[in-house]
Amino acid sequence: EQVGGVSQQVGGVSEQVGGVSEQVEGVSAKARWLKVKQLLKTRQNLLAETESMELTLRKWASLRLQTLYRTVAGMMKNRRALRLLLRAELPKLSTQELDALVDFKFQCLVAMQRYNVLSQAELKDVDVMFTEWPSLNIAFIEEVTADDGQTRWFSCLIDGRCLRDVASGRRIPVHRVMLPGHPILGNGKGDNQNAAMIFARGAILQTVDANQESYIEEAFKLPNALAEFSSPRFGVEPPSIVGFSEHIFSRLGSLAQFAAGSEFAFGTVVQSVMSSPLNARYHYGHPDLLDKTKMMAQGGISKATRTLNLSEDIFAGMDAMLRGRAVVHRRYFTIGKGRDMGFLSIISFFCKLSAGTAQASSSRQFYRLGGRPPFWR
Repeated sequence: EQVGGVSQQVGGVSEQVGGVSEQVEGVSAKARWLKVKQLLKTRQNLLAETESMELTLRKWASLRLQTLYRTVAGMMKNRRALRLLLRAELPKLSTQELDALVDFKFQCLVAMQRYNVLSQAELKDVDVMFTEWPSLNIAFIEEVTADDGQTRWFSCLIDGRCLRDVASGRRIPVHRVMLPGHPILGNGKGDNQNAAMIFARGAILQTVDANQESYIEEAFKLPNALAEFSSPRFGVEPPSIVGFSEHIFSRLGSLAQFAAGSEFAFGTVVQSVMSSPLNARYHYGHPDLLDKTKMMAQGGISKATRTLNLSEDIFAGMDAMLRGRAVVHRRYFTIGKGRDMGFLSIISFFCKLSAGTAQASSSRQFYRLGGRPPFWR
């Protein structure tokens, strides 16, 4: 009996030891799981920080290259400057009223005709711009095949407030305008501008390329530049086009300095002389401000015939001059511009200029300008 009692005690002790070991295993398993969760959370935080750092680095690099992000960021500085000026003039406005009034006065419209065929990675980059600038507008061309087999093209407009299509991941257009046919008739740029111009609200347009930018100190001069359209010149109506100079920010290397120097000579010195005293300046594209109503009355900003209008933007000034309108040049307002930095790209750009001049010399605008204006022009 004593031996049996001792065996029972030993069995009870072994049961207690087994229970303690199970408790220890449970505690260790819980500790291991908490450690795993902590490691997973740390990894997720690291991934989030890495993605944030990567996006910050990409933005930093984009602001130092000739990219679309740099152009949009520069143009949106105009909105920031107008908002600061409006806050100083009307300090009693609320933030909502201030933003609504600025959005009514200023619109940044990106003519991104390939939006409907962008990849998911490119769409994600577009959403980054929408997140940073919700008031940004994007115009693109949509190609749709109808049930009858015919292909139709639409000019569409989206912004950061548009809903997203679940299937494609693209934003649903807030406006769709059916075009009479295939919109790309020429070299692309002129058609892209004319397809997007119908969504531009303001009376004054400024068309810039995707390798330009603006500066906040220059953006404060925007009201002065807009006032040019309210002052008549030589007793006639206000000008149709007001030209401005460009600041070339791509002066890195001897080749880039050569390209920047030639751009300064033609875009600033020559344009100033052609404006005054010759009064024969037309339109040299990028930083110019244009009267939208007059541009639409003469068929758009740029001409788009493939074999005739390689230099598409100069025809806006020619058509305005043939209609008896004034074109002026001012040097107090500047827009940044990136130029070619490699030998082959610089040579190809000058080849484009020479080919565009040769093609334009056979146009009706050249013929009429050669015979109708007075000799001194």
